[in-house]
Amino acid sequence: MRTMLSTQVKALLSAIGVGEKSLTIIGATFQWFLRDLTGMLGGILFTFYQGSNLDSNAKMWRLVADLMNDLGIYMGEIYAHGKRIVHM
Repeated sequence: MRTMLSTQVKALLSAIGVGEKSLTIIGATFQWFLRDLTGMLGGILFTFYQGSNLDSNAKMWRLVADLMNDLGIYMGEIYAHGKRIVHM
């Protein structure tokens, strides 16, 4: 879940120009801060709402975590390849 949120924030920030090489280091710092902040907040909120349910359904949550991780990896790859196609 953290990876998925982080990827979405990265895509959003790249859309507004944070990933441009011509911009300053402040943009990169801002992107790093927001990526980590959303990942941490997502983990805290998920634990708050589902914390008591984690013990009884451990195998299901492990499967969900693996699927979310795979989804985040695929989205990162699609974004990286899509960015090359758009800028060519």
